[in-house]
Amino acid sequence: MQRREKLLAAFLVAAIVIWQGGPLLSRVIFEPIDIRHAELDSLDQSIALKQTDQIVLARSERQLADWQSRSLPPDPLVAQRLYQGWLTDAAQSAGFSALKVTPQRRTQRDDAFTAVEVSVTAEATLDQVSLFLYRFYRTDLLHRVTSLDLQSKKNQGNPPLRITLTAEGLALADAAPRSRLFAQTTLAQPLTVDGNTLIVSEPLKLPANADFLVRVGDEYLSVTAVAGNQWTVERGAEASQSAAHEAGQTLEIVPINTAAQQTSLDAYRWLVAARNPFAIPAPKVVPPPAPAVAENDQPPPLDPAQFAYLTGTISRGDDRKALLFDRLNNQRVVVAEGKPFSLAGINASIVRIGADHVVLKQDEQQWRLDVGKNLRSMQRLVDEPVE
Repeated sequence: MQRREKLLAAFLVAAIVIWQGGPLLSRVIFEPIDIRHAELDSLDQSIALKQTDQIVLARSERQLADWQSRSLPPDPLVAQRLYQGWLTDAAQSAGFSALKVTPQRRTQRDDAFTAVEVSVTAEATLDQVSLFLYRFYRTDLLHRVTSLDLQSKKNQGNPPLRITLTAEGLALADAAPRSRLFAQTTLAQPLTVDGNTLIVSEPLKLPANADFLVRVGDEYLSVTAVAGNQWTVERGAEASQSAAHEAGQTLEIVPINTAAQQTSLDAYRWLVAARNPFAIPAPKVVPPPAPAVAENDQPPPLDPAQFAYLTGTISRGDDRKALLFDRLNNQRVVVAEGKPFSLAGINASIVRIGADHVVLKQDEQQWRLDVGKNLRSMQRLVDEPVE
């Protein structure tokens, strides 16, 4: 057999082997490889799901630890007694009178937590109610106001209101036991009405924040520096009044809820700033007609923007609103962040809302307007790009 015939025969035999043995070769070699690849993909997906579960679990553990630090003591009776005392102090420091604070029901939920209720009845003005609610929600506790009823027997000026309020606090079963709601110590030396350094009797476990609040009597103080038992403070925080304090007086830490750090008192007083709903508004004064003037001696025209003010800002999570009030037309306008408005001849849009100011956009320029200022006094932002 010649070499050419041998090669042809070899090719023929190889083709027959491949044709007949291809499926067998696929089953023996390639199919197991494909199965292993599929198993590997499945394991990769399972690992990704486990990693996601670990991230969710870690986030839940951090949130649970945060809740436990903000919880009332785990013992429901102790929690309700301490919460009742704290509400009494908060209402008195806000100026409530004829005060009565009464414990209500305790509701246990699946051995996880107990909801304790305390009712408050008192007399106060709308300003004092706003101050109480501001401090209530600024305090770092797992609590809320479940009901609030305000009644007024008068409708002139700033009438006193009859308040019926129910507050609910949570006592988590896994929270750390404690005999006080917040850490306390006493003043080692007297503090004068204008002093800015206080000496405490014993060191305390302080909040992680660089600045934090303490309460002595009805006054709130902002602590800006700590050097052992000597603390540097700013007086009259949280809309309180500076006062003299004697040695031995109790000092209590006031932890601030991080979600409410940027919330201002104006967010709770915007209704009072616009108009007290419990008082009859003063009659609108119609100015007398201006005296006639000579044709060449005309008075300057009235600028409506000088009578339109930014009275406050509201921030609840991502929902931010600015409150504007036109005194000439007795008109109140609420504008959300990112929305346009037209008031007193000013056509603009709200770019950003802060705690005490807003940033406006008008004619492709940005302007800053502070709370309590009129639209004509807004200041142009030169270095900030237009959003």
